Amino acid sequence: MNIEDRETAGRARNAEVDNASSTFPRLEGPWPETGVLRPGGRVSARLRIVEFEGQPAVLKDYGASPALFRSVVGRLMTQREIAAYRRLRGVEGIPRLIGRVGRDGLLLESLDGRNCLEAGDADLPASFFTGLRSILAQLRARGVLHGDVRNNVVVTPECEPRLVDFGASFVISGVMLPFRKTVVRIAEGYNERAVLKLKRSIAPGLLTASEVRFLARPLPFERWVRIGERIVKAVVRATCRLFERVRQDRGPWQ
Repeated sequence: MNIEDRETAGRARNAEVDNASSTFPRLEGPWPETGVLRPGGRVSARLRIVEFEGQPAVLKDYGASPALFRSVVGRLMTQREIAAYRRLRGVEGIPRLIGRVGRDGLLLESLDGRNCLEAGDADLPASFFTGLRSILAQLRARGVLHGDVRNNVVVTPECEPRLVDFGASFVISGVMLPFRKTVVRIAEGYNERAVLKLKRSIAPGLLTASEVRFLARPLPFERWVRIGERIVKAVVRATCRLFERVRQDRGPWQ
């Protein structure tokens, strides 16, 4: 099978996943809460550990955010994340989306481990980063770009990688489909840089000379990516200020 045939097969598989398996069950709580991973608030989602059918699960929602943000932006963020999980059904190394909760909530499989940026004392093997590359390759094959790899890698007790939090992800679809191959090729370089930056932070002794040289080289469209990141951060800050002003004018929202 040549490259063009593989691309066609990949698009057909993604369409099948998008359409035939397009829904996740809607679930109704409440469930016993056993812990808090992130309290949330403003523009951040709230992450809580709950007991679901006798097992721990992660409940993600925007319940701690202002009502207007939650009803508009929170719902859009949730829909984008659902689209990513829909594409990624069956992919190893990511949490399973159990179901939807309300308008802005997701119930996710709880993974045993901790954020690798907080695991400074862990003696990670080179296979950890090989495994992370494999997960990212599976995402690209499904037409999904994560968006924030470095901050969302979990290391399991067996020193294996897991990639979590698809709130910043992007699904290649619609008008972007004709450019899929180009986008995926560019994303591969950015994925590799994310892996190497993570390796430099938590296991610098594993960096090879060629990887150090790779980190020093500019990537395609890097300048524009940085400009885009600054614009997004500016929009987020402005959004925060707007919702804070609205909250002050109308009082706290529940």
